[in-house]
Amino acid sequence: MPLPLFYVMELDKFEFEIRDILLEAFGKQDSLTREHLLELFDYDEPMAAAIVGVLSSDGLVAEVGLSEQNYLPVLLVKKPTVAAFLQNGGYTRQFELAQENAQLVSVPDKQPQQAPILFQPKEEEPQEEITFNGLQQHETPQFAIEDYRSVPDAKPDDLQQLNAVLQKENKQYRQTLRERDEEIKSLNLKLKQQEYLKLLWWLAGALLLVIILLSYKLHVKIHQSL
Repeated sequence: MPLPLFYVMELDKFEFEIRDILLEAFGKQDSLTREHLLELFDYDEPMAAAIVGVLSSDGLVAEVGLSEQNYLPVLLVKKPTVAAFLQNGGYTRQFELAQENAQLVSVPDKQPQQAPILFQPKEEEPQEEITFNGLQQHETPQFAIEDYRSVPDAKPDDLQQLNAVLQKENKQYRQTLRERDEEIKSLNLKLKQQEYLKLLWWLAGALLLVIILLSYKLHVKIHQSL
């Protein structure tokens, strides 16, 4: 999955490592229960749901048994692409590649003599290609940057076009982050509403119990007076 440069600045490596830790937690199992997920995240259910949402949107896991009462599914199922994804470095490797890209893009205004060719695959015997998020195993996990950097005689016009692409991707991913923040806020609000509703039910039950006790005492007094 391609990572834009602003992602490197706004997210630290730890957040990407958490995703890999969750994928590695499957081990040889094909699924994790809700309780296991909560234990991994110290029972911070909104945070766990946010990480699970990222893995699900990237096509690495499937959520089974979602309900309005819980943020997490009853069962989180690992997809076959996870093993190959982790072997290629997982999210941590993607973060490191994005940092390398950030350093390469920050070049002086003068035209470079030759731009480096990144991750040029070696000629080898045909083998099965593993696809993840539309990219094959031997493709560099980048977006439009690759087309410009792999050309040795890159010109200033090319860098301007690259800058335009980066700005567009920047806006798109900022919008994605804002949407994710709104989703987390909405989940927190729903949790608070559920807590308030439980409190109201408890108060209503307590009030009903008091009314029943008072009615019983009044009935006893009336019976004794007769």
